[in-house]
Amino acid sequence: MKKVFISMAVAAMLTLVACGGGSKSTDSAKETGKEATEKTETKSEVSASSGKLDEYIKLIEKATPLLEKVSKGDMNAVQEYTKITEEMSKLATDLQAELANSPELMKKYTDAYQKFSEEAAKLMGQQ
Repeated sequence: MKKVFISMAVAAMLTLVACGGGSKSTDSAKETGKEATEKTETKSEVSASSGKLDEYIKLIEKATPLLEKVSKGDMNAVQEYTKITEEMSKLATDLQAELANSPELMKKYTDAYQKFSEEAAKLMGQQ
């Protein structure tokens, strides 16, 4: 059972880590009026995409308490954890472009995922 949990946790982590990591650098000295307008438009897009990110964070909050139950072999928890991580993977794919264009969203995503990863690592260390 421990092997199943570890392989599921590693697969989920790899999927989620692979989706987030884009960064975008801009040179503020070259910014024109047109670029400033595009940034304003992007801020409204960020608001819309932050809803997806909020949903992703809620899924992380649901999955984190399940990690301990999964590590103990609770099959109901395994099923629920699997559903949640599948949803997380889909959302991470949907969020990829938005995260690459928004340092604020990327930081929020990275912070939430890091907490989840640390909890999983703690439980794996106890095995």
